Amino acid sequence: MARVVLGIIVGIAVSMGSIFVVEWVGHQLYPPPVGVSMNSPEIVADYIATAPVMALIFPPLGWFAGAAIGGWAARSITRKHWAGWVIAGLVLVGGIINLFLIPAPLWMQIAAVAAPFLGGWVATKLPTDRPVAN
Repeated sequence: MARVVLGIIVGIAVSMGSIFVVEWVGHQLYPPPVGVSMNSPEIVADYIATAPVMALIFPPLGWFAGAAIGGWAARSITRKHWAGWVIAGLVLVGGIINLFLIPAPLWMQIAAVAAPFLGGWVATKLPTDRPVAN
């Protein structure tokens, strides 16, 4: 049981770190407007409405990476196949909450659902050092 709890906690942390890194790279390549604080949902919504599409690709890439890498980490530690799906589900919930807080284009709304599922599927296919039980 302790292995499962530890694996899920590590998976969450790895997932959050992966999402952060991908979105950080996106902000380096496509920085938000100078002098604008991105701390309110209204300001972020205004930015999304005018941002280039390439800048908007990074959050879904982060959701995919977070589900895939965090799910793989959780699966590797817990030795349970389903642990990767737990992390993917948490990333999905985070993406949906994000959509309720910040309006996004339709393709991004679809990606908020599709990217974690695809990442979860990838997490179940990546090899681990130890046998994984269903």
